[in-house]
Amino acid sequence: MSPPLFDLFLSMRGIAQRHGYDVYRMLRSQGWTDPDLLAAALLHDVVKGGLSVASRALWVLLGAWSKGLRERLALHPVLGRWLGLRVNLYHAALGAELVHQAQGSLITAWLIANHELQGHADPVLQALQRADSDS
Repeated sequence: MSPPLFDLFLSMRGIAQRHGYDVYRMLRSQGWTDPDLLAAALLHDVVKGGLSVASRALWVLLGAWSKGLRERLALHPVLGRWLGLRVNLYHAALGAELVHQAQGSLITAWLIANHELQGHADPVLQALQRADSDS
């Protein structure tokens, strides 16, 4: 990874770094060596990596209770920002933009932007999604 991308990784809280590293290790254990994919593994949650544990837990709990309510709260102009829900909602696009600004490859940014998109036929994206859900 380039120094600007590594700085993004270092900006994440330890638990988020660990998750990214676990996704990276899973892909490596499956034989993946593509540097764009491996960078995406480490950075796919870069924006969420700065959120508090409480914000991340609230996102998960609200999703288990009502995804519609969670989205409405995330889009609320005050609560969405204050609770960190808006960042969670848009973390894939925001993370891809950060990676792009740090001169990450277009492929890495695309993988991050789409890592929550279900049903895409791209095998590299599917590998990232499987490793993310299994980690």
